[in-house]
Amino acid sequence: ELSIQERMRHPIAFHAEMNGDIMYLHQALRQDDAADFVRAVVKEVNDHVSLNHWQLIKRSEVPEDATVVPSVWAMRRKRDLTTNAITKYKARLNL
Repeated sequence: ELSIQERMRHPIAFHAEMNGDIMYLHQALRQDDAADFVRAVVKEVNDHVSLNHWQLIKRSEVPEDATVVPSVWAMRRKRDLTTNAITKYKARLNL
């Protein structure tokens, strides 16, 4: 884990970390603005599907010899640095 001094070398990222604006999906779903995070997830999935990056299939339809790649959702509130107002909710699926 990085020391506080190391994390402070990147002030914008440090600010987001200290505000609790970076989290995993299970944490985001416990926030008061969980619905905004859900919309961000839906947008991310729809964008990938519409750009033909991948297609969604039910786990029950995955061939037995196929490997399911583990993944984790990273969620973030983006803020205006001058007002601290939330400007966007972002969701990224990390493999």
